[in-house]
Amino acid sequence: MESTAEKRVKWPGLISEMVAGGLIVYGLLVKQLEILMTPPRSEAWAICLGAGLALIWYMARNSYHSSFRVALYSALGAGFGFAFGNFLQTLGNVFEINFNMWNVMEYSIGFFGGSALAYSVFSSKWPESLDEPKHWENRLSFFILFVFIPLIVFRESFAYTTLLKRIENIADSENIVMLSSSVAAIVMIFAAFIGWMRMERVKFYFGRNDAMFIFIVYFIAYILLSYIVSGLFVGETHLNLHLYILNSIIILLLLRKHFIPFASVPVSDLNAKRLVQCTATIIIVILILTLISISIHGEMGGAHDRFPIY
Repeated sequence: MESTAEKRVKWPGLISEMVAGGLIVYGLLVKQLEILMTPPRSEAWAICLGAGLALIWYMARNSYHSSFRVALYSALGAGFGFAFGNFLQTLGNVFEINFNMWNVMEYSIGFFGGSALAYSVFSSKWPESLDEPKHWENRLSFFILFVFIPLIVFRESFAYTTLLKRIENIADSENIVMLSSSVAAIVMIFAAFIGWMRMERVKFYFGRNDAMFIFIVYFIAYILLSYIVSGLFVGETHLNLHLYILNSIIILLLLRKHFIPFASVPVSDLNAKRLVQCTATIIIVILILTLISISIHGEMGGAHDRFPIY
């Protein structure tokens, strides 16, 4: 957002730095020091950490102050959201709450991380850029959003063989899987078609209403696919899925409002004192949550599968 004609981001160099940073940090923390945080899954978090550190270093030394501010506040918000979400998940499992507590943790990450991201974006000062995206760039973005990503999602979640493994013990499972897979494909194709028609009408130049339309179409498709993959045609609907509908209503109501969300006077400089205070407060809160968490339960079910004791 700070890239302008006078001060452009050198993307090839930045991407190279992020790749190198990811490989170096992964090699050090995982391969050399053997710090495993997510066994038996991939330890790609170390690659993300290295790439993120390289990105922050690039922004700092090239004086992209607002972007640097967004990165730090977003990291704090998402970090707290992850810790707090994990605390809620532990509470839910300990007290045997009949709800998908994994989704609660994910929701916490999204809420606090997204809130911090929104705050830092709307309260930061950004340069005015007269550059408009080229026609082919908007078309390519649409293709990635409505064709490429849905194809990957379909292959990983809605392919016939994938769905069959999930419900193979249910009577008439083959017909149900075929129906679920077909309806999912229709939803994806229909969403892409509607979006394409809207974009063709405005020649692929996005205004506020066009962005709103694309968002609504994509969100509705996501909700429908969530119901399908969770067993809609088997007769299973989970409570957490109904919250998607509630979320969509709240979001649409808020998006109708035009107001300055956080600050009337955006800033570009990072307030180091405030950042330190926020970081210290978050660390203290996480420590308190950790003490509470470890005192209310013994060994969690399945923990030995991830961190075996030899």
